[in-house]
Amino acid sequence: MKKDENGLYKIGEVAKKLGISTRTLRYYEELGLLNPPSKTNGKVRYYNKHTIFLVKAIRKLQSMGLTLDEIKEISFLFETDPTREKPKRKMLEKLSEQKAKALEKIKELNRFVSQIDDFMLKIEAITPRNGPPDGDILDLH
Repeated sequence: MKKDENGLYKIGEVAKKLGISTRTLRYYEELGLLNPPSKTNGKVRYYNKHTIFLVKAIRKLQSMGLTLDEIKEISFLFETDPTREKPKRKMLEKLSEQKAKALEKIKELNRFVSQIDDFMLKIEAITPRNGPPDGDILDLH
C-alpha cells in the first residue's frame, strides 16, 4: 500500500490490501465501527494505520462468529472504559460462547462421521449371496 504525505492510505488501497470492498469499509463507518476517515477535496477517503488495525480486528472477530452488533458493543466499551476491564470481560465472554458452540458442532460432526463409518461397514459387508447384513441396511441405530 502506498501512503500519502500524511501517512494515510486511500480507501481503494486499503480495501484491496484487506481483501474487502470499499462498500464494506463505508458500511463499517455507517455502523459506527470506524470513525469517519479523512477526506480530500476530491472526497477520497483516507485511512490511517489504526483504522486498518481496527478493520483487521473486526474481520477476525467476525470469522470467530461475532456479529457486527456484538463487535460494536465491545468497541464502544474499549472507547469508554479506560481500564479496559469491561471490554476484555465482554470479549472473553463472547469468545467463550463461540468456543462452546464450536465444540458442540464438533460433537455433532463426530456423531455424523461415526454414522458414515457404520454405514460404510454395512455396505462393505454386502455380498451377492447374502444381501444386506442383519436386516435393513438403512437402519443406522
